[in-house]
Amino acid sequence: MSTEEKNGQTTKSGHSGTSLLLMFLGGAAAGAAVAYLAQSENRARVRALARRTRETAGRLPRALREASHAAREAFAEAQSIPEEAALAAPKHQR
Repeated sequence: MSTEEKNGQTTKSGHSGTSLLLMFLGGAAAGAAVAYLAQSENRARVRALARRTRETAGRLPRALREASHAAREAFAEAQSIPEEAALAAPKHQR
């Protein structure tokens, strides 16, 4: 906190320079967002982006399940190969 003197009285200000800067930047960002969204074309872009993001996120659980299943199968297959056969394989295949 900074200390200021006004009319012979000492008061404490509750805002540091960093917090004032962050408040200013936050207000500027909010104002820019409002100005951007004020145009209907920009709102449509944001809606389309949100829709594509929802669709992509909806596919993610299935893709993760499939990748996990493939990884488990590959690991199980790798464990079933005898050690001698793995060592006999050419170096570029190891």
